[in-house]
Amino acid sequence: MSTTAKLDPQVALAELQARKPDRVTIVVLSGNMDRVMSAFIIATGAASMGMQVTMFFTFWGLNAIRKPGVSLLGFGDPYDETGDAAQPHAGRP
Repeated sequence: MSTTAKLDPQVALAELQARKPDRVTIVVLSGNMDRVMSAFIIATGAASMGMQVTMFFTFWGLNAIRKPGVSLLGFGDPYDETGDAAQPHAGRP
């Protein structure tokens, strides 16, 4: 015979709410749309629960929020039409 304790849902919910952090930080490292969308979904869920959400975009994650055609450091788009890394100083003295 096994003994299992039954939890009162109201008590369990109150305990979870008391331990819930009030803020969350999400670091977006990838520009892959699946990963970026997942980060936004988690952030939206946390915000809907009343949490303060901070999203930090770095490395390739910046490409997800950067406007197309915006120059990076004055060298133009770092990728050419093929997706290969362009040479930023090509043709410059």
